[in-house]
Amino acid sequence: MSNLTEDRKKILSLEELNKLLGDLKFSNKTIAHCHGVFDLLHIGHIRHLKEASELADILIVSITSDRFVNKGINRPEFNFNLRAEVISSLSFIDFVIISDFPTAIEMISIIKPNYYVKGPDYSDDSKDISGGIIEEKRKVESYGGKIYFTKDIQHSSSNLLNKYFSKLSDETIIEINKIKSRLSFENIYNEIEKMNKLSVLVIGEAIIDEYQYCSAIGKSSKSPTLAVKLDHSELSLGGSLSIAKHVEDFINNVSVISTVGDDYYSREFIPKKISPNLDLNLVISKDQKTILKRRFVETYFFHKLLEVYDSTGCNLSKSENKYLLDILERLISKYDIVLVSDFGHKMMSNEIIDIVQNSSKFLSVNVQMNAANTGFNTLSKYSKADYVSITESELRLDYRDKDSYVNDLINDAADRLGTNLFSVTRGSLGSIVHSKIDGIYSIPALINSNDVIDRVGAGDAYFAITSVLASLKPHPEMLGLLGNMSAAYATRIVSNNKSINKLEIIKSIESLLK
Repeated sequence: MSNLTEDRKKILSLEELNKLLGDLKFSNKTIAHCHGVFDLLHIGHIRHLKEASELADILIVSITSDRFVNKGINRPEFNFNLRAEVISSLSFIDFVIISDFPTAIEMISIIKPNYYVKGPDYSDDSKDISGGIIEEKRKVESYGGKIYFTKDIQHSSSNLLNKYFSKLSDETIIEINKIKSRLSFENIYNEIEKMNKLSVLVIGEAIIDEYQYCSAIGKSSKSPTLAVKLDHSELSLGGSLSIAKHVEDFINNVSVISTVGDDYYSREFIPKKISPNLDLNLVISKDQKTILKRRFVETYFFHKLLEVYDSTGCNLSKSENKYLLDILERLISKYDIVLVSDFGHKMMSNEIIDIVQNSSKFLSVNVQMNAANTGFNTLSKYSKADYVSITESELRLDYRDKDSYVNDLINDAADRLGTNLFSVTRGSLGSIVHSKIDGIYSIPALINSNDVIDRVGAGDAYFAITSVLASLKPHPEMLGLLGNMSAAYATRIVSNNKSINKLEIIKSIESLLK
């Protein structure tokens, strides 16, 4: 117990670290600094840290806090307290600090080590996906420090965790291993990087998602009605706006055309939530309300109790519809890809559909079924598209067919629309991707149902990212893998409070394929 107590004394707060650094500077002690996640300590880590300890008088190790670990869904496997405890137990490590910052730059700036030490796998700048090592090197050299790369054996925590700690089913792991044999991370990464050169126009209804968090207080005394107390509420962008925001982190040139009502949401909330880099084109319909989907959520268990539509769409006047058509005709030829997110709330008229079908360089279509349009908004509204992404339920509704083999329906729909690629998402069963060239592939879901927080927006994330990749005509397994990873990330986000992050997706795919 005494040894454990002594080890824990090595773990410093930021305040304690600052005091220590002052003492070390006064004593002219040299400092080596290592930074990382250290999610599963292995022999590669130990030899790396041991070599670092021999470079200076003092070795300080900073460990990334849980919220900034971007190694994949459900990572880190071990929380920062456990990771710090394991690292501090190594006799040659002098001090440990939890870094509650998104990058190593902040800790380097605080510690200002004589030697900033990285493993041999970071010595090649060209393989640095995030660009982090270049920035770290620049920061270290700015005050006269040196960056040092250790030279011993390499191992991967991600590889070991995938083998021995994976939360995915055995069947899913088998399928992922098959994908590994056919796809390399380098190929996927190169295709994702190509996406940045494209331009995207998103067309579809703007939706505001409101979550009203409530605590159950009992049953009404005079009727069998559940009584709840409102705790707080949150608003986020949904519909075409959330799709545009997902795409924005992958592509610099993104524009969106949406219909909205003449209210607070269109005049204040939406412009405030949209970044300056996104070209926003709102058609404001007077005397109409922006579509608001209000969900009442039980706070403690996150159970959704009720969904209320404050509006089911905007009925545009003739002048408003002409304005919408003018914007569309002016912009559509300027973009490489047109994403149509058709939520069935009156925006996608026959005139609009004709324009996008006949004038788009590459057309991606997503036709959604929801409580306000069930049975009235199906894929058959469209006669052609380059890429389609819908759920299996939406596909079956379009065919009025509950029982046929889903691959037969996909083949028929893809032939009818002339698509190059056609995706069908299936929730916990993953997705199926049809390619005119390569055939049909099934890609497993990359998250367990028990780990899902909120399914709202998962399909939008899948559609947003795969639409852009589809224009590059990738292998269907690559498309499904990127889409499923994007959807998995979206299920860990409440409502649409956060957009898909490109670096997190890339890092997660890299970890998955190790």
